[in-house]
Amino acid sequence: MKIRNGFVSNSSSSSFIIGSKEEFTQKSLSKIFSRGEEGHPLVFIIDLLAKFITTNAEKYTLEELEKKEMWDDDVPEKIRDLYNRFSHIYILRVSNQDEESVSNMMYYNEDNFRIASEEIEIKPMWG
Repeated sequence: MKIRNGFVSNSSSSSFIIGSKEEFTQKSLSKIFSRGEEGHPLVFIIDLLAKFITTNAEKYTLEELEKKEMWDDDVPEKIRDLYNRFSHIYILRVSNQDEESVSNMMYYNEDNFRIASEEIEIKPMWG
């Protein structure tokens, strides 16, 4: 069982931290995820993922995160590192209780779900 403080109230939720150089849109995320390939064979999955993230991710400043009572001490170093490398930071919550298939996919693959490029980085918040 995962025990966490803050956004998560039970073991059926996970959170991802997202660092992005630019404010993202569904179209810009789809382009990043498909690596700019036109007609990518998984375009429908890429578009679903991009839509889910743009609809559900919440943007935070470092100051806002420092005020949240979700950390044992200070904001973890890996999150501060994202602020040093990216202009925009988002938190995305997912759940296995959600009827959204993308949320379930990300929840059940939390340990393996990572995206890293020059433009964006997505990784589990607590891993």
